[in-house]
Amino acid sequence: MVPMTDLLASPVARRLLGGFGANLLGKVWAMAIQLISVPVLTKAWGLDGFGIWRMISTIPAYLALSDFGLGTAAGIDITRSVAREDRPEALRAFQTVWLFLTAVTCGVAILVGLGLAIWLELAGASAAAGPSRGDIAITAIFVTLGALFGAQMSIRKVVYQATHKYALGTALNDLGFLAQGIVVIAVALSGGGIVAAAVAGAVATGAMLVIYARVLARLEPWCRIGFAASDRATLRRLLHPSLAAFALTAANSFGLQGVVLTIGWTMGPAVAAVFATARLMSRIPLQFSSLLTRASLPELTRALVAGNAQLVARLMRLNLALTAAVMVPAAAALALWGPQLLARLSGGEMQAGWLVLALLGLAALANGVWTTLGTRLLAMNRQSDYAWLVLGLYALVALSPFVAGGRLEFVAFVAAVVEVVVAAQIWIKQ
Repeated sequence: MVPMTDLLASPVARRLLGGFGANLLGKVWAMAIQLISVPVLTKAWGLDGFGIWRMISTIPAYLALSDFGLGTAAGIDITRSVAREDRPEALRAFQTVWLFLTAVTCGVAILVGLGLAIWLELAGASAAAGPSRGDIAITAIFVTLGALFGAQMSIRKVVYQATHKYALGTALNDLGFLAQGIVVIAVALSGGGIVAAAVAGAVATGAMLVIYARVLARLEPWCRIGFAASDRATLRRLLHPSLAAFALTAANSFGLQGVVLTIGWTMGPAVAAVFATARLMSRIPLQFSSLLTRASLPELTRALVAGNAQLVARLMRLNLALTAAVMVPAAAALALWGPQLLARLSGGEMQAGWLVLALLGLAALANGVWTTLGTRLLAMNRQSDYAWLVLGLYALVALSPFVAGGRLEFVAFVAAVVEVVVAAQIWIKQ
């Protein structure tokens, strides 16, 4: 058994603490932006306008689908290569994935932009209330552009993580989210509409991409943008684990963003705004329970490469303990005081029953458990062990509003059952 003093003094512990701190700071920023934006944007644009903004804001999640999970798989692969001090192999994986993802995401962004430009050209008169169809189209174009910048940051983030710079890479990436959120809120407070907010957000994200890339180039000069080291064999090797990671990304889009869209279509934008905000409240604790889990992923990969089973077990115990300590009290509090918190957060504009909040809290708790358990499998690029199950079940969540009869309780019930089933399955895999 390693003495506690030696453990705390170890490089692994210092990196974990640095990553935990960076994650904590980023989640505080994210929570502040998310909570402040609800009353500010609702007051500035109305409940329908805010609901439309939330629906458009799902675009980055769908653009993220275009990476086919290669970013996640490449991050694990690059970490393995760096752990073996094989920089040429790490560069080969990075350039292969960078070339592929840049081409695909740019192509998807162009298609989205062209489609929305055609819609803008054919759009008729403005709606009586809320943004016009033309404003919605322009907003979507700039949100897509910002998402494209964000995708470039995500590609580079895996190198930060693989080279013992998880804390720095996370802090800079989260700073980009903070900058984007601040400018959107500032635009709304100054009387600007959703178009101006989308433009400002894209500019802020683009500026942060420049900073992010320059810092990485200075710290890791071996990691060069280009295609000379890329090859098809590497792409084929990463394809199997990447497809499973893609399934998880698609599942996340179905279960989180997709259900907001289907609620908006079946029950209206105002109900979509209520559900999205209630679910945001339920999932805020997840951002804190996962602070150590995310920071430990590259450490788990290195420990597995080195065959250090003792360190793997210790990291998993720490992750599960933190998840339980955060999520169990949070789920109980949401069941007891959720409706009052929702009403206060929205300035009295949003109402939801206690059962909706209780079920969403249960769903978040189960999600925290299975995400933590799945980290060990993810660290070995074994996400295929559970990814396809998650994809199928989350698709059911996205479709549930069509048979819910206008009842948010039914949608929340389906979400909770799905998360519990996934948690049980991954527990069995352990």
